[in-house]
Amino acid sequence: MNMLLKQLNEENEKVGEIDVEIPNFIFKDWNVYYNLYNPENFEDPENSPEWYDESDVYEYYEEPCSNAETITFYASEKVGDFETIEAFVKESVNIEKKVLDAVVDYTFGNNGAYAAAKHFEYAKRTMEILHQTTFSNEEFIKRNLCINTICVGQEDDELELLFDCSWNEEHGLTVYLKNNDVVSLE
Repeated sequence: MNMLLKQLNEENEKVGEIDVEIPNFIFKDWNVYYNLYNPENFEDPENSPEWYDESDVYEYYEEPCSNAETITFYASEKVGDFETIEAFVKESVNIEKKVLDAVVDYTFGNNGAYAAAKHFEYAKRTMEILHQTTFSNEEFIKRNLCINTICVGQEDDELELLFDCSWNEEHGLTVYLKNNDVVSLE
């Protein structure tokens, strides 16, 4: 981790901004295996209307369509205080858990996600039937998001985590952190 922090700090000091691809150290097992198009199109797979054809509402990829091996770390201007970045790297395991909890609540708890929670439940159940297994909500989220970029926000204590997202491929999902606590998702 020290080498990573050293690399980020050197880029910050040399260039006055950070735009570097680094080996992934967080969300390593989060990969996008599906394109869920629009989750609102999912119906209850065990009690769906006659007209419903689940093959029209998603694609499944044997190999993830996103790569979690490297991520981009970005700051559009010089970072004056590296304290939040250092804590983010050092506390990545705890921060990942906080983010996962927030994303699960966001999608399955009707707290603002792209579609109502029942549609994510239908999508999850559809994938469980496809794979003949069961997924926890956390496992399902990890199969539908992949970290792409970590950005320093307008203040040095703000970070934005940009994820590739199976249900919003065009825009992805952004998780906003302040002092490494989740403050919002969009």
